[in-house]
Amino acid sequence: MERRITQVLLILFSIGILACQEVKYPEPQPSWKSEKKRFPKKMRGTYVNEKGEKAIEINEFTAALNEGDKYVSSIDLRSDTVQIKKWRAVYFVNIKEKEEEYWNGAFVEVEKDTIFLSYMDESIELLEKLTKVQRENADGDYIINPERKEWKAILEQMSFTTTKYVKN
Repeated sequence: MERRITQVLLILFSIGILACQEVKYPEPQPSWKSEKKRFPKKMRGTYVNEKGEKAIEINEFTAALNEGDKYVSSIDLRSDTVQIKKWRAVYFVNIKEKEEEYWNGAFVEVEKDTIFLSYMDESIELLEKLTKVQRENADGDYIINPERKEWKAILEQMSFTTTKYVKN
């Protein structure tokens, strides 16, 4: 059970959490935890994907996503649209797109020289059993604001797609 919780990692970049609709939040998650002002030292570095290509570079305040030599996107913790919070062994990377009302994000776990980026697989029916889900967003996104016990159940019971990156 603890291993399942530690396999989860908030995606550092704004990629969809669900296929067509996303799970979004009215405030950065988890709501009861304080914001981290810097990326943890153990998370900083350059990471490669399974093909050995440079994929992620994390510094004190920024993280950049690459596909090989091609830059894709980045985030900056000094921005008011990005927050990172930690609960247990899981880092929640919260991102709010400009002009958006809600936050989205992903889950990050660090184990030695490896990070795992995870996002929820599409299973809105299970999510509805674990926390209150609103479908009021004009884009058809799912809005949730889980409490501590609900996050625990989500991290233990939901399916996640996880990608492994190794420090170079």
